[in-house]
Amino acid sequence: MTDRADENGGSLPDAERVVVIRPDSPLVDAIVAGPILNLRRGRRREPTVPTSAERLQGNRELVASVLDACFWASLAHEEGRPVLTSLTFVGPDEVTDQFHFAKHEPIAHDVLVRLGTVAGNAFKLGIHEAERQPCVWGFLRGSAPDLVTVRFDRPGRLEVLLERAGVICLLEHGRVLRPKGHLVANRWNLEAQLAGLFGDAFNPVLSFLANEMCRHGHGGTLLVVPEESDGWARHVAIQHRVDRDSASLLPRLARRPGQFKGPEQDQLREALRFDAQQAAKQLVSFTKIDGATVIGRSLTLHGFGARITTDDAGGPALKKRTIYVPQVIDAEWSDLGGTRHQSAARFVAATRDSVAFVASHDGRLSALAWRDGRGDTPGYLEWLQDLEALVEV
Repeated sequence: MTDRADENGGSLPDAERVVVIRPDSPLVDAIVAGPILNLRRGRRREPTVPTSAERLQGNRELVASVLDACFWASLAHEEGRPVLTSLTFVGPDEVTDQFHFAKHEPIAHDVLVRLGTVAGNAFKLGIHEAERQPCVWGFLRGSAPDLVTVRFDRPGRLEVLLERAGVICLLEHGRVLRPKGHLVANRWNLEAQLAGLFGDAFNPVLSFLANEMCRHGHGGTLLVVPEESDGWARHVAIQHRVDRDSASLLPRLARRPGQFKGPEQDQLREALRFDAQQAAKQLVSFTKIDGATVIGRSLTLHGFGARITTDDAGGPALKKRTIYVPQVIDAEWSDLGGTRHQSAARFVAATRDSVAFVASHDGRLSALAWRDGRGDTPGYLEWLQDLEALVEV
């Protein structure tokens, strides 16, 4: 790796260069792990002959140097804009019809800033080992199953993904997080995570709604309230309501595909599912403006632009966990951050039979639900974080 330039344009010698990610980092562990390497080896005709990308991916020292360069590049700006891009461990001989450099570029901070600016979020940089060092050989337009990609989409945050599967490791706020109990954190276990948190309040369509709310990028709050009572209504002032027919539109459309049976109806069912999805996306678009969108557990729409009026005094115990670690830990209400999370948490704590999704403008997605106490143990509000890693982008 080349030396990094100092503020005056010179270079810093290796002895002065700060290394953040070392070969013994758990972030490196995730990439060089046997199960991860074996997934891609199993797809090759000659699994005993490693590709140039596998040689890189299996070398702790080289992987650490790649990750360290990515970390520093994530903090850089080019012409006033942050550098946000991805690097995929894949050799030039493993993919076709891509843009290849005539001369491969050794991975260094300045190289990633320059080429990462070109690739952006739309494309990826292909990396492999050449002459015993990590190099960028060109640009990728797509992805392939079981390839490992390192993505930096915000300063100081590295996400390691298994292509078409999900997140295998995450570096954020100086902590390395890895899924526990499963190889990847992905959209296929989104329903399991939410069902475990919401209990009887869970509806599989909620996974789709949460996915879309995270994807639209405006942030927002989605409150899911019980159908059998209206005690929740005194805690919100809904600005925009819909009429009775519109309120039941999504549940009606969601039921229609199941009304047609037999293989001859396949195309009709698919068209009806698409229609229901479009209605669901339109419902989620209501979360783009200030105020919460309120729906029932059966997906009835009560309205949007709702102001949460719950008193903020005397909040109950709050506990948080992430999708990577199943155990909950104590948290302060101030940890919730801004008004959007605070007001949604107050609403769920006050109603106790409602649940909430909260998406931030920076792409983070959380869920909130009440947990009843057992015996002498009091109940508490549970805050599930990092759901954005399970979202299909």
